[in-house]
Amino acid sequence: MRVATRAEKVHVRVGVDEARRDDLADAVHHRIGVSGGIANRFDSAASDEDVARPRWCPSSIDEQPAAQKSRIAVAFHDPLELTSPPMSPQGRTHFRIVLTGGPGGGKTTAADLFRREIGEKVVIVPETATMLFTGGFPRVGEPKARAATQRAIFHAQVALEDIQGALYPGRVLLCDRGTIDGAAFWPDEAPEGFFETMATTLDRELRRYDAVIFFESAAVGDISIEGGNPARTESNEQARLLDMTLRDVWSKHPNFHFIPHSTSFFAKLQEGLRQLQAIVDDNGLL
Repeated sequence: MRVATRAEKVHVRVGVDEARRDDLADAVHHRIGVSGGIANRFDSAASDEDVARPRWCPSSIDEQPAAQKSRIAVAFHDPLELTSPPMSPQGRTHFRIVLTGGPGGGKTTAADLFRREIGEKVVIVPETATMLFTGGFPRVGEPKARAATQRAIFHAQVALEDIQGALYPGRVLLCDRGTIDGAAFWPDEAPEGFFETMATTLDRELRRYDAVIFFESAAVGDISIEGGNPARTESNEQARLLDMTLRDVWSKHPNFHFIPHSTSFFAKLQEGLRQLQAIVDDNGLL
């Protein structure tokens, strides 16, 4: 149970799963009491502070058997809402920003620094390919094997984003690469294209994200990209080609932001963080 007082006028905001929404709405509408009483479930600190400390407890709505097995989050808030308010133009309860670019662009470092700066409001979705390869997933050059690898990365990426979004509603999700990145690594020898194989389209995948920040690879400026990520095996030339391919597809997003390479990695990170902060501020996310 979460409770928070707000001035003199108090309203109830309830988040509950779809199957129990009607039961709970009816309970609230008819003023059916919550067992034990809401007032008795305040933290002791509530008498001295505006906001009581969050606490979860099982629901127990009197005379409402259908709702007794669900878990209910109750909070005092302005409007009466039975779902988490959307943060995204796509209607999601979280805002999804993808950080992408060619190998050696600095996106992973930028994501970590931004999370440290903003705090728990930001949740990182780590790079799926790195997780798989460092966990023992085979990385080979044979075309059929490469296609199988990209299929695995795509589906794991979708699942990981959905898991983080479900676990952390109301947060900003920073995705270290997105589902579209696999198109740049897709073998030319494959019988079908990347999006056809994944049974999706470029437009559909672009809509998964509310904003895109593209970190241009240092390889574009002929700066070495060696070191840092043990899963990175590309040469500078390969990194430049990947960078161009990725930029071509991601630049079609309506909220695309480009961070060019720089001889100063620190200056590049500052620009990336400035862009991240601007997106957060413009959308009122914090």
